[in-house]
Amino acid sequence: MSKVLTVDKIVKEYGYKVSTLKYMRDNSQANAGDTPSWYPVMNRPHYPTDQFELWHQRQINKNKKKKSVKSVKLVKSIK
Repeated sequence: MSKVLTVDKIVKEYGYKVSTLKYMRDNSQANAGDTPSWYPVMNRPHYPTDQFELWHQRQINKNKKKKSVKSVKLVKSIK
């Protein structure tokens, strides 16, 4: 059995808000259907550590913007 993360631990270690995690669980269409895997234990959501880490990395990669140079201007020195 893999280790699991509780909501409290995710908030502390990853910085996600409780409301964000709840929204992702309740709205399957959120984030183009890319939601973290979870299961309830005594009415509290638990997330498998390995699956949550993969989901978290996908979110980081989605949010990285590729920097591109639109134009390069040459500066000439005047003597």
